[in-house]
Amino acid sequence: MKNTPFLLAVALTGLSAPASAITVTLTSGNAAGTSGINSATGWSNGAAPSAGNTYEASTTWLRTPTSSGDFVFAGDSLQLNTGGAILTKNTGAQSLTANLILNGGFVRSGAGYSDTFTLAGTIHITSIGGGIVADQSPFVISADLTGTSGTLVFANSGADVGSSASGPGRVMSYTGTSTFTGDLSVLASAEGGVTFSSTSSWTFGIGASGVNNTITGSGAITYAGTFLFDLTAASSVVGDSWLLSSVTTQTFDSSFAVDGFANQGDGTWTQTIDPSKSYEFDTATGTLSVVAVPEPSVALLGLLGGLGLIRRRR
Repeated sequence: MKNTPFLLAVALTGLSAPASAITVTLTSGNAAGTSGINSATGWSNGAAPSAGNTYEASTTWLRTPTSSGDFVFAGDSLQLNTGGAILTKNTGAQSLTANLILNGGFVRSGAGYSDTFTLAGTIHITSIGGGIVADQSPFVISADLTGTSGTLVFANSGADVGSSASGPGRVMSYTGTSTFTGDLSVLASAEGGVTFSSTSSWTFGIGASGVNNTITGSGAITYAGTFLFDLTAASSVVGDSWLLSSVTTQTFDSSFAVDGFANQGDGTWTQTIDPSKSYEFDTATGTLSVVAVPEPSVALLGLLGGLGLIRRRR
């Protein structure tokens, strides 16, 4: 048979072909002291997470290991659907690097007061949204955020994300880069609430007047990083404005900056549109607006008028 070598090659190729990628689901929550992050515990295929497969959880809890150290979720992605959540159970500092997708689910800190947990890698927020809850131990979020819709919640209480579990509330720090243009709801207020560190950046998509993503909420936030304004589709009509941040307690640190804008030293940051107008971000109100720039002659008259008033008072 002349085709025998060819058929044999095909057969051997088939034998050596890798298994097809599958979506693996968490069929039951991890019992105390166990973790499905790096073991087969709870997964529908009975195997530890591995590259080539995607993973989904729609139940609680997917627990992290109880030890300290740096862990990597080996699957291509880990999607937390509504009803699904990660519970951190580290003793000592721990980090988890994952390609995380929040699709209605959340991540909650369940370790001790001094057991800091760092969430690294990437977090994609779908239109359903999701949350991160620092209720029992401190949270550092160094992951880069992506997504174009939905609401991400930063909270201190499980009740804020539909869970009955809750603790006293701990500090939360965001240190990553965000291109996420959905909304952020800051409900965390314990121990100063949320801090955007000096290494962080947050993107706002600016459209017609009043059309933008926002940071709101009844919590507390300190901005020490950089705001990025995507002005590609932004209006440039004098008087147009966009409320970007309206958290109940918000503080702009001295290291805060707006990318591509000039610091005017009075809490405002500006970028020239043309000689007659500019974009202005005011930290006092959290609002970006289009403002008119006085013509040189008008500004000079105002200055001379002020000097004249001073002389008359003398």
